[in-house]
Amino acid sequence: MKKSLLIATLLGCFIYQAHAQQDLTGRVLDSARKPLSFATVVLLQPTDSVMKYFGVTNDKGVYQMKRVKSGEYLIQFSFTGLKTIYKPIIVPLDKPNLGDQLLFIDPKALDEVIVEAELIPIKFKTDTIEYNANAFKTREGAAVEELLEQLPGVEVDQEGNIKAQGEDVVKVLVDGKEFFGNDPKVATKNLPAKAIDKVQVLDRKTDQAVFTGIEDGERERTINLLLKADHKKGYFGEIKAGAGTNSSYTGETKIYRFSDKIQTAVLGLKNNINQFGFTYKGNDTFGQNSKGINESFAGGLNLSLNKTNGNRYFASYLGNSRKKNLLETAATQNFLETGNYDQTSRLTESERDRPNDIDFGVRHKIGDNQLIVIDGDVTIGANRTTSQTSANTALGTMDLNTFINNTLNTADEFALVSNNSYSLKIKGDDLQLGFKFGINYTDNENALDWTNITTFFEPEIANTVHQLRTDRVDRLNATANPTLTKKINNYWSTDLGITISSNKRNLNREEGTFNDRNELVGINIPAFNTLETTLKPTFTLRRATSKFVVNFSLGARGTRFEKSLSNTIGESPEYLFFTPRLIYRNQYRSGRRIEFRYNTNANFPSPNQLFPVENNLNQVNIYQGNFDLRPEFSHNVSFLWSVFDEFSFTSFFIRAMGNYTNNKINNSVTVNDQLIQTTTPVNTDGQTLLALNAELSAPIRSLGLNYSVSVLENWTNGFTLVNGQENETSTFNHSLTMSFENRSKEKVRINFGGTINYTQYDFSIAEISDDNFFNISYFSSLRYTPTKKWNFTANANVTNFNAQSFDESVTIPLISASVSYGFLQAEKATIGISTFDLLNKYQGFQRISTGNFLSQTEWNTIGQYFMLTLAYRFR
Repeated sequence: MKKSLLIATLLGCFIYQAHAQQDLTGRVLDSARKPLSFATVVLLQPTDSVMKYFGVTNDKGVYQMKRVKSGEYLIQFSFTGLKTIYKPIIVPLDKPNLGDQLLFIDPKALDEVIVEAELIPIKFKTDTIEYNANAFKTREGAAVEELLEQLPGVEVDQEGNIKAQGEDVVKVLVDGKEFFGNDPKVATKNLPAKAIDKVQVLDRKTDQAVFTGIEDGERERTINLLLKADHKKGYFGEIKAGAGTNSSYTGETKIYRFSDKIQTAVLGLKNNINQFGFTYKGNDTFGQNSKGINESFAGGLNLSLNKTNGNRYFASYLGNSRKKNLLETAATQNFLETGNYDQTSRLTESERDRPNDIDFGVRHKIGDNQLIVIDGDVTIGANRTTSQTSANTALGTMDLNTFINNTLNTADEFALVSNNSYSLKIKGDDLQLGFKFGINYTDNENALDWTNITTFFEPEIANTVHQLRTDRVDRLNATANPTLTKKINNYWSTDLGITISSNKRNLNREEGTFNDRNELVGINIPAFNTLETTLKPTFTLRRATSKFVVNFSLGARGTRFEKSLSNTIGESPEYLFFTPRLIYRNQYRSGRRIEFRYNTNANFPSPNQLFPVENNLNQVNIYQGNFDLRPEFSHNVSFLWSVFDEFSFTSFFIRAMGNYTNNKINNSVTVNDQLIQTTTPVNTDGQTLLALNAELSAPIRSLGLNYSVSVLENWTNGFTLVNGQENETSTFNHSLTMSFENRSKEKVRINFGGTINYTQYDFSIAEISDDNFFNISYFSSLRYTPTKKWNFTANANVTNFNAQSFDESVTIPLISASVSYGFLQAEKATIGISTFDLLNKYQGFQRISTGNFLSQTEWNTIGQYFMLTLAYRFR
């Protein structure tokens, strides 16, 4: 009886749930009763117009909304240029087919009058998808990143990387203007979601392509954030401070002022929890994955001026003062034809880094026929590092040598990169002249003061060396590229151009050794210089329409490569390379694109690779350049097939890549009887790289989930030399990532998944060393916002490294959580408690294999803390 009652109850619940949800369908037609494709049909919440369900019409004008829950809604029919229709409905309906809905021309739209009260969640334009941010709920104080997570067709991963319609977003603009250079995360992680009116997703053309009207085949997947009108008046921003256990602290300031003409932003932060808030060159970004314990003090300023004629001028500054304390241990197994030997090391390092980066740009039109584009970057940096290293080399159970090093390293850096262009329309769009000029200047000075104590046991010999060294490395690369473009007709055009470049690099080293009387004895080190002088003529033929581009170039590169020691010019070989290029891009349907690219590239060796003087900073691992190195020459090919279905919001892409490099520069390693290793770069036989990446993202409506599956295959085959013996190395990496997240994120966002990595290695010199690596990681995150005042988050990551080739398997968990409460008017103030590394088991860990060794490295990083934070938003 009880069993029958239970079955009846479950069956009743199932029938009720099935009845409580309904699939709705219908058609949208124009005034001539012709089907409208890409019309949007939306069910809005009547109280606040928040979007609950939506559909997009196909080429037959048919839409469908599945599993709509019972309730009262406002249904909206919209299409660009036509009058929007609203109707109240109550679900479930007697007839789930809503029939035909006609849309008529909107006279207000023809007069370009914007109706502020109208809320259309999604608009499909010719080359842009536009989301109305007001139709998507976000919690108080949320950043733009959380708004993007709500948008259909947009994905944000745990690191903050963004995909839109299946492709990586490479740039984020604010009101069409650059924001802190080219890092998308600065905008998405710092700007408040409440400031955004519209989010536009588009494939952005280059400035030259827009001006000339001639497609060059280059597009960037871009997000443009349009601000609300009330956020273009006065200042707005946020101030945040926190303190916690283990002396942890954080502080942030964000101040913004926007208008139609001027854009200003100021960012500041200070913390000791390995959070940097925005990028600076050479550093990890947005997270606790950095090595060591880092204390950061950073600031940023962004300025942009937009004239009424479309000209704009912009600049940004990012500066950072960072202190790092690192403790790192490593165990390495090295492979020789005659057997293996082991090395262990321990590094203690204290670093003070002060990088400063300035980006600037100009987009200036002179009348209708001239365009000036300037993009520049200035980097000024200073670094001071003290380190202590101890290392031991053993053959089996027998120690052969030990090495102790104490080093003080001070470095100063200056770099200027500027890429500029001038475009002139001589005869309208039919005949155009382009001139590009680029300069790349770097000046780096590095001063070393070190002491080495090296001990050999067979026989026992101890050697102590105290040395000073100053390296000055500078580079000046100047490039000029005049191009004449002829438009044959509306589809065909040609380019004829030549690139002239000079690349001069200098390495000046001063070195001395202290003798037994503590007197500095200078060592004669020759100055080393290289000069590349290049001429590269190019002829390009292209055919382009709004959907289709084929761009074929024939070119040649002739380079004279001078190398000199102590101002004495050695050999000056001349090289000639043929450099064809092909770009094929076909958007054969809306949301569907095929792309094929082929190009070649010549890479000349650096002064450090060529400098024929031993670098004995580490006396058991010596590096010496090779004066006779030849340039590499590579062939690169890639294929992309991308599909985004606007009706189901399913995306799929597959990308295949291939690379073959002739005269590949790899290392030759020589190990003597005392296991002292000398590494020299050499040209080797060709290296091959093949890669395949496929990804599918789609909804599972019956479960209320979105899923994403990504597969990556990567195979590399190349050669190194070990004691003069050619070592053919093959690496085959397989990676599978699967993730799930709930579709409706109004109050709850759940994301979970995992990644499996499997890597196969093969070394020809030592079959015993052939091995496979396997590791698996899991991740999950939860955000719950039950009311406007409360917000809960939790994140968990677990990584497991298997024991194959190593002593044991290693599992590293990382769990973090937070709770916050908003108060004052409109929850402008927030108080919160957060914890990082709840289990207190997080650590830095890495296992790698390359060439002729396996290595395991461990390092300290930020550990467990509990923190109380207080934040205040103002406008």
